[in-house]
Amino acid sequence: MQSANDSRALIFLTLLLIATRAAVIALTSSTIASQDMDYWVTVAASLRAGQNPYVTTHFLNWPPLWMLCIWGLDTIAQSTQLSLKVVIKSALVIPEIVILFGSRALLKELTPTTPWFPTLLIGLVLNPIAILLTCVHGNFDALVAVWCLVAVGYAVRFSRTLHGSARLASACGIGLGILTKTVPFVLLPLIFIKGRLRPKSESLLAIAFALLPAMVGVGLIYFAAPEAVNEKVIGYRGSPGWYGLSGIFEAVGWGAFARKVYPSIFFIGVLTVMFGVLKKFAEATQIESRSVLAASIMLLLFVPTFGPGFGLQYAFWTLPLIVVGIPVLGNRFAIGACIHLVATSVVYLWLYGSVPSLGAFLPPLGSYFGVEWGVRIYTKLESTVVTFPIFLTGAWILYELMRVTFSRITITRE
Repeated sequence: MQSANDSRALIFLTLLLIATRAAVIALTSSTIASQDMDYWVTVAASLRAGQNPYVTTHFLNWPPLWMLCIWGLDTIAQSTQLSLKVVIKSALVIPEIVILFGSRALLKELTPTTPWFPTLLIGLVLNPIAILLTCVHGNFDALVAVWCLVAVGYAVRFSRTLHGSARLASACGIGLGILTKTVPFVLLPLIFIKGRLRPKSESLLAIAFALLPAMVGVGLIYFAAPEAVNEKVIGYRGSPGWYGLSGIFEAVGWGAFARKVYPSIFFIGVLTVMFGVLKKFAEATQIESRSVLAASIMLLLFVPTFGPGFGLQYAFWTLPLIVVGIPVLGNRFAIGACIHLVATSVVYLWLYGSVPSLGAFLPPLGSYFGVEWGVRIYTKLESTVVTFPIFLTGAWILYELMRVTFSRITITRE
């Protein structure tokens, strides 16, 4: 009986997710979309012309998986005479459905008796962050979230069962994530959980599964255009000064430091955190599954919170895992996470509603109701101030995650 009720509840959430996204896509169509959507149209036109978009555009800064997706979606758009923007928005609903199913599975794995319906209803299905990122922004970070969810879910299972297949599945999730966008590289410590208890051959195979997809993908485009790939993929570092610490440095007159020095400091910081987690996991003989989840969110959240570059779409990397963590990681994390998600939702509604490069949905919505609503173009300082609540609350829950991962006694050694 319980299984049947769970299935009906999951079907209801899936239909509600599809209905809300379809309604917003119908309202926004191709007229309300972020500048990234224009980039994808340009990339598609370059591909149709037989050109290499890594050479002819500056819009692809990752391995080639998303380029292949654009080619496939443009083929569908051309054959159906639909707008490519509408096709992309509609296609991005699919990874959202996968995220919904994966989040429910991870919640059941971590806390089988906790009701999951309200958490996923509010945290994912009706969350304005997810709706805006899919239906207005139109970037592909939901795909990154899918692979991160796969990697973390199977890492949690491996920490409980020590089944080699779960470890290799987690490594595959990391590998496909890096092939999509390089940031899941930070999850590499997950494949070293209880590493000293496992055969070395299994460890080597897991490393290969995690690294080879991106190496092959980047290798293919590198040999076609080495200079462009060096500059736009391997050498890509984002644009500092718009958010968080790099924005604060820019505001106080340390712009050169933010652009030239801070990226190196951040890179060293990321490697240090990764090594700390890797060492803790590899030497452990007993690990709580909650620590695996906490460490995964921490590693992923560290990048947008303290990184020199920032994009609003980065919120999708951690959104499903944060939502799963709310009923799992204790009251302190739950309170911080809820405040972070509310703050992010408010800021996103404002930015996506008023900034032209993000779609600016409020002016046309206002005109429909007879209300005039102007658009805004923010300076670096203004952007840093407006997004400061996201940075502050993100740093707050990051501190709590670090405390759980490194300080709480969840690992014993023989």
